[in-house]
Amino acid sequence: MISQEQIGKQYIPISIWRPILILSIVIGHSFAIYNGAWQYDFDSGVDYIAAYNWENSFFISFQLEAFFFISGFLFWKGRYIERKLTPSTYFHFIKKKVERLYIPSIVFSLLYLYFFTEPIEFKDVMEALLLGKGHLWFLPSLFWCYAIHPLFAKWGREHLRFYLLLSFLAIYVGTGIYHFFSTIFTYWLARVTLYYFFFVLGASIRNTQVDNHIRKVYAKRRGKYYILLFAFFFLGLWLIPILSNSFSLWSESVENLINFAVSPLYALAGILAMYMTWLFMERHNYPSRVVRIWVYLSSISFGVYVVHQFILVEVVNKYLLQLQFLTAPWAIPFILIVLGTLGSVALVVALKKVL
Repeated sequence: MISQEQIGKQYIPISIWRPILILSIVIGHSFAIYNGAWQYDFDSGVDYIAAYNWENSFFISFQLEAFFFISGFLFWKGRYIERKLTPSTYFHFIKKKVERLYIPSIVFSLLYLYFFTEPIEFKDVMEALLLGKGHLWFLPSLFWCYAIHPLFAKWGREHLRFYLLLSFLAIYVGTGIYHFFSTIFTYWLARVTLYYFFFVLGASIRNTQVDNHIRKVYAKRRGKYYILLFAFFFLGLWLIPILSNSFSLWSESVENLINFAVSPLYALAGILAMYMTWLFMERHNYPSRVVRIWVYLSSISFGVYVVHQFILVEVVNKYLLQLQFLTAPWAIPFILIVLGTLGSVALVVALKKVL
C-alpha cells in the first residue's frame, strides 16, 4: 500500500505522467515488428500489415527522452547541486545509483541473454554487462547521466545556455562518431550523448528563462495554447521522416539522415508539451484516492519497463502464428498490448510481494 507520507513526497504531475509514458512504450513495442524496430520473419505465416508501420515510431517518439528529462528534474528537486561535492559524497551518490540502475541492468540483461540469445558468445556477455541487453540499455545510460552531470552541474548552472547547447550538439557528435568508428566504447558514447541533453534540460529547466516565461504565460491563462503549440511542432517534425519514408522520396541513407536530424527536435517539442501540462497540473487539486492510484502506478512503472519486453519477445518469438489463428491478423498488436501491460503489472506486483 502507498502511505500518505509517500504521497506527500511525490511530485504529482510526474506520478501521473510516468505510467502514461510506460504504457506508451509498451504500445510502441507491441507494433515494433511492423516497422523493423524488431526483426521478425513474416514468411513464418503471420500477415504483415502495412498500416501498422508508424505506430512504433509515434508511441516511442519522445517517451524515452522524457524519462531522462524526468530523472534530471528529480535530480533538481533533490537539491543535489546545492550540496558540497566531495569524493565521499560523490561516491555515496554513485553507489546508490549503481544499486538502483546498474545492478538491475546486469541481472536482467543476463536473463535476457539466457532466454533470447543462442548461442551466447563472450562478446554478448560483455555487452550485456556494460551496456545492457535489449531494452535494458536504458538503465546504464541513465546511470551515466547521473554520474556525469554532478561533475558539471555547478559550472553548467553558471553557463546554462552554453551547457545546454553543448549537450544538444553532443547528440549528433556522439552518434556520428559511432557511425564512422563502430566499437563498444563509441556505442556507449552514442547512447549516453543521445539522452544526456534531456537529462540536463530536466535538471535545469526551472533555472531557465524559458520556465520564467512559461509561468508568466500560465499566470495570464494562456498556457493551454503553448501546449497546443509544442504539440503541433512535435507532430509536424515527427511527420517529416514518416512521410518521406511513406512516399519513398529519398534513398534509404538520406531518409535515415533526415530521421537522425529531426528526431531530437521532435522529442524536445514533445517534452516541452509534456512539461507545459505539468504546470497546468500544479494548479489543480486531485482527490486523495485518485492521487493514491497514480502514485502506486508510478511506483511500479520502473519494474513494468524492465519486464515488459521479456513477455512481448517471448510471445512474438513463439506464439504469434497461434494468436493469428485464434483471432485475426489485425488484432495481434492489441493482444500484445494487453499481455505486455497486464502481464508486466502482475509480475511486478508478485515480485514485490516475494522480495
